[in-house]
Amino acid sequence: AGQGFGMAVSIDGKPMAWGNNGACGAASAGGNLGDGTGTNRSTPVFIRRSAGVVDNNIASISSGDTWGFYVTVDNQILAWGNNALGYLGIGNTACQ
Repeated sequence: AGQGFGMAVSIDGKPMAWGNNGACGAASAGGNLGDGTGTNRSTPVFIRRSAGVVDNNIASISSGDTWGFYVTVDNQILAWGNNALGYLGIGNTACQ
């Protein structure tokens, strides 16, 4: 879990997150839940790859203080959240 949020993989392989959904790029504690909003969540929501697409082949999931990432069973790595100092490893500092 990150700062004020948790993540898990459902029994059918879908990534989920809940808790503090600090605004992307914000310096405050919390992490972006990967649901495309800045809304805090008291119940799990699916982490979306893109506009409504939820993977169902997750092998593992983890987080940093204000970002998260998961690995699919075919070894794709997806990351999201605060990228102010390049935390996501995508070659830039754009929030994702």
